[in-house]
Amino acid sequence: MTAPGPFSDIHDPIPRWDTQSDLLTSLAVHDLEQGGEVKPSCVAFQGEQAVFLTTLRPFTTGGHHRPVLEVLAVAAGLGADRLMISLAGRAWSLEDPIPPVSEDGDLRQPVLTIHSVDGSTTPPLSLNRLRAYDRTETGEVRLGEMICEVNALGFIPSALAVAASEATPVPVPGTDQAAALITQISRCERLGHRFAWSTDTAAYLDVLLDQFRGRGGDVEVQRCTG
Repeated sequence: MTAPGPFSDIHDPIPRWDTQSDLLTSLAVHDLEQGGEVKPSCVAFQGEQAVFLTTLRPFTTGGHHRPVLEVLAVAAGLGADRLMISLAGRAWSLEDPIPPVSEDGDLRQPVLTIHSVDGSTTPPLSLNRLRAYDRTETGEVRLGEMICEVNALGFIPSALAVAASEATPVPVPGTDQAAALITQISRCERLGHRFAWSTDTAAYLDVLLDQFRGRGGDVEVQRCTG
């Protein structure tokens, strides 16, 4: 497993699909206990095969739409039909007349949300997992019980569902589709997305990159293997 950047100290960061919610939760808790904010992450699978794990590029509050779509374009181009994204947010009761936030502070409950779509099933399964969290005075993170919603609504569940449904067979090296995929990965890396590829995906992308450059293409992409 190639695991550059923030994943270099994580053993086998992309194992089975059914462990991915726990993995993204662990990464989020690690971020919080290091004194930072949760770094939104995405995992992509093609059936039982891992494709990639990525940390999304930085974005302003509420500005997650474009970064999510940038990464999902890569996932769809690599044939990923199982997708999961973690983000931090705030929650409040529907019994509150207005959200409890003002210039004096934000009293909404911090939460970790994990959205997923499994397009390998018929029909596709969409889940939204939510867990409240608090930090103790010592910096320890305490997680609440998981709340799981089936067929959640909103931008991210919809975007995941569309990406999974539009996943295409991986392109043949040397084709225009392969060049477009390498170009999109290069663009994502320049913008600040950080990828960790599965072993098979890494080897495949290195072939695409060599073929692309052999045709005269010029992109800066971090070598996936070696």
